Amino acid sequence: MVSYALWIGALCASGLLFLILWPSAVPIVTPGLADHPAFATLQGIDASGYACPSLDVATAAFSAFWIDRLLQNMGAGLTPPATSALWFVLIA
Repeated sequence: MVSYALWIGALCASGLLFLILWPSAVPIVTPGLADHPAFATLQGIDASGYACPSLDVATAAFSAFWIDRLLQNMGAGLTPPATSALWFVLIA
């Protein structure tokens, strides 16, 4: 668990450093999508419009690989890693 915490912390720190050194953003208003309620909610949550790096996807991918490796070592079968992969796809 300590090893995971150190690696995920390094991932988040490097993503934050990347964002500070090379910020990127998407346009806030997209024609046609701005009227959709879900898009309006997203704009309200992420008003800055940052596009890269996506730390939620990066941490989900890292965690999915980490969990897959642990479950393989435990001999957990195919269902738990498939569930982890599905969770990653839903986040991405």
